[in-house]
Amino acid sequence: MTVGYSRAACPADVNHGHRATLSRMAPRRRPRGTLVDPVSVGYVVEAEAKRKLDDVADLAGVSSAVMFEHIMKHLELNGRGLPITWPQQELHHGELPIDTA
Repeated sequence: MTVGYSRAACPADVNHGHRATLSRMAPRRRPRGTLVDPVSVGYVVEAEAKRKLDDVADLAGVSSAVMFEHIMKHLELNGRGLPITWPQQELHHGELPIDTA
């Protein structure tokens, strides 16, 4: 149930995807003014990926934005600068394979 509304009077998306519920406290946010170069991320992603990010952030007690930054900061990259979990890609013409192991 969404905060401030009865289930019958409240459409499912009244919170526009935000996670405020009666059972959870609001996520911890970073202090105002602490971002150095803030930008809005306007990507359209699969709902399941968004739910997973939100769930992990909830478990950590932080906002989804803080969790996203944490994931990006600790993302492990291969020798080509791609996530180590990314599928092997074909080389471009003239490109030689680089063994980074």
